[in-house]
Amino acid sequence: METIPQDQQKNYDIFRDCLSIALIEKLSQPQPTSKRRSKSKKPHSTATPTASESAAETFQALPEELKTLDYYAYAEDADLRARCFRAPTHGLRRAGPRRGV
Repeated sequence: METIPQDQQKNYDIFRDCLSIALIEKLSQPQPTSKRRSKSKKPHSTATPTASESAAETFQALPEELKTLDYYAYAEDADLRARCFRAPTHGLRRAGPRRGV
């Protein structure tokens, strides 16, 4: 695993913590149980990466500009806000009143 440069360490720590929280929440949800078991004879792999390993690998793949970006720089640079780093909106439902409640 590559070492995170010092100027990126703060953002990496935040990224790792956010990813860890998301993974823990996902893993702590009860899994639906099936009444039928598969008859697979293949052994299941137990070599799953840790949250820190996943975070480090994913963080290294981010564009350099994101690795050192902070909120203040983002808030002050209208060009930066206009051209990139917007969350994708496809597939998201519009929030509205819930029916049948």
